[in-house]
Amino acid sequence: MADSDTLNKYYGDKYDVISYKDNKNISTDYKYVSYTSTPENAISGTVSQDTIIVNYYYALKTATLTIKYLDELTGQSISNEENIQTKYGVEYSSLNLDSYKKEITGYDYSKTETTPKEISGKVNQDTTTIIHYYKKKATVTVNYYKEGTTEKLADSDTLNKYYGV
Repeated sequence: MADSDTLNKYYGDKYDVISYKDNKNISTDYKYVSYTSTPENAISGTVSQDTIIVNYYYALKTATLTIKYLDELTGQSISNEENIQTKYGVEYSSLNLDSYKKEITGYDYSKTETTPKEISGKVNQDTTTIIHYYKKKATVTVNYYKEGTTEKLADSDTLNKYYGV
């Protein structure tokens, strides 16, 4: 992560290493979690022993991938959205995002859009939105009847189309 810092002080000198937890050499993929010190609670004070050690601990930030399922024509949600919790630095390719495309009754999958536009490489932001768009299926049935009756003159034709097309 980052190299250690050593302060050379003398007995009786004041010191404060609280700001050192915000080390600019630590990747922004990490967040500060906690610290330990010897002696205890020694992140600031007066030098009273030969060696004071402060250890700062960091963890990868948590990221959320929100997956939405929308009707392409209306923009309305057609299935419950899903939230995937992951960590910064995880390869998008390892998350198998294509597996979140669903079979939705009455719809066919159309396309996927993401925010940000390109999601490749590693997770590097708090929230990524993946929208799977679906086209609503429609059936057009053409019947051929003798005028004034429901007597069929020929078999019906069925056209499979989509709403709005």
